[in-house]
Amino acid sequence: MRNKKKFWVGVILIAALVLIVSVSGLIGADDGEKLLNNFKIVKPAESLMPSDVTIKTGFASGPGRQIGTIQKIRGGAYVIHKNDKTAYSLKNNFPLFTGDTMITSDESSIDAVMNDRSLVTLASYSKITLTESVYDPKKETRSSLVDVLFGQVRFLVVKISGSLNFKVKTPTAVCGVRGTDFCISVIPASVKTSGLEIVSKAYAFEPASLITTVITGPGSTVEFAGMIGPTTIVGPTSVASAGVGAAATGASFVGPVAAGSVMNAVGPGLATMRMPPGFE
Repeated sequence: MRNKKKFWVGVILIAALVLIVSVSGLIGADDGEKLLNNFKIVKPAESLMPSDVTIKTGFASGPGRQIGTIQKIRGGAYVIHKNDKTAYSLKNNFPLFTGDTMITSDESSIDAVMNDRSLVTLASYSKITLTESVYDPKKETRSSLVDVLFGQVRFLVVKISGSLNFKVKTPTAVCGVRGTDFCISVIPASVKTSGLEIVSKAYAFEPASLITTVITGPGSTVEFAGMIGPTTIVGPTSVASAGVGAAATGASFVGPVAAGSVMNAVGPGLATMRMPPGFE
């Protein structure tokens, strides 16, 4: 009797998993164009800056290793070093360190170049943490982890011949890449995005309300996984998403025109960035 009960419990669990995967695939296939709306600028009702942090105009080095350099700043953008309560106004050529958190405000953006020559652009109202970045140019090995906490970010990850570990983590998903051009969006799933939207305080930073969306450029592929379920392979010029507690949707092809429009809006001119002196 007990074995029979276990059998039916197993059948139900398997059926539920199959249903989740099937529905995810249908959503990804049917709603690719709708998912592009998740890359609109979303303004949270509360500041992305922590309330216990003081903004200063000067600059001090972070406690970790230097892992990159700011190449271009537009508008007001800030960096908070690991375990610090000070936010420094960023300027061109400022160094970045392990554990740094970068924040953009209204009509601002950040272009940064990492030690492995990968490029990162933050659109307005975005927040990320450079959690880990270890690169050995002699051995051609890399181990990088970037946490995207809110907003839209574009990455151009340079291919290397050795170990290629480069991950992007959000509150609802994980994205693994080898060498590719892609964008990540993290916004409240309840927001209907059309132009600039303002998030209500009830949904401003609640992880339970967030949805992660990824879009790829031509010739780019990423591995995209939600909090449950299998990994989705998102091929060139395609889009997928993952909400809290859900599997990633199936990848939906949107084409180079639509993908290019979104990616150039998030990170215009990313491919034209150049390494600063000392990084060649």
